[in-house]
Amino acid sequence: MHKELTAGTIYIDKADISKYVSSSKLSIREAMTKLNGTIELFQIIVNEKNHFLGTLTDGDIRRGLLKGYNLDENVSKCMNVDALLGIEGQEEENLNKLETVDRDPLFLPIVDGKSLLKGLLIRNANTEIKHALILAGGMGTRLGKLTE
Repeated sequence: MHKELTAGTIYIDKADISKYVSSSKLSIREAMTKLNGTIELFQIIVNEKNHFLGTLTDGDIRRGLLKGYNLDENVSKCMNVDALLGIEGQEEENLNKLETVDRDPLFLPIVDGKSLLKGLLIRNANTEIKHALILAGGMGTRLGKLTE
């Protein structure tokens, strides 16, 4: 289920979260392939019991490659294990935590008291534009040679 909480912020529950979740058994290459399947370019890494282990962004992969890791190594080599987490049932606090995220993409994994992944908050920077006014036309004289 997708639920819009505030303008541009959606909550995705565990039933619809699969495209954002990768197994800790994947290689960096396999996780990259899955990461590229999302617009937001991140993955949440979980173990076989769906316990949260870390997050992965394209920046984490770049930093791992710079450290000398190769694409066939385990994804755990470059995942972020110190990710900010939200707690299930604490909607207001989780929205406030999302506001403190200082990286792009803006997302917050939601876990229960046993670190089981329960959902995900995503702030969409590309919110829908409902109205726009485009001014175009003229003779191109104001910009001179740039418009020839």
